[in-house]
Amino acid sequence: MNEKIFEGGISAAPRKYQSYFVPVIGEPVAQDLMAVAKIRAGEHVLDVACGTGVVTRLAAERVGASGSVAGLDVNPGMLAVAGAQTPPENDDRLARSRRRIHALPGRGV
Repeated sequence: MNEKIFEGGISAAPRKYQSYFVPVIGEPVAQDLMAVAKIRAGEHVLDVACGTGVVTRLAAERVGASGSVAGLDVNPGMLAVAGAQTPPENDDRLARSRRRIHALPGRGV
């Protein structure tokens, strides 16, 4: 296979995920999740395994200026794409971190 795996130092997979998977499957499923989760203004949301941030961005729209959203993923390429996809008006409400869920403080396990 001659496909270029790395472009600009970041795996091409996250960009392809965002370009091909998210519009067809990820976004519709994320919209359904938002309807079920009933996220409201002022809430604080943690999106574990946030990938390219489709759920993170939708949650940020719902929590408004008084809430916050943190996206957590172990893949730095996914987080880079998530950052590039974040609208400027939501950037102050979003935090992105490359960590494993087991590394979070107070996990109680």
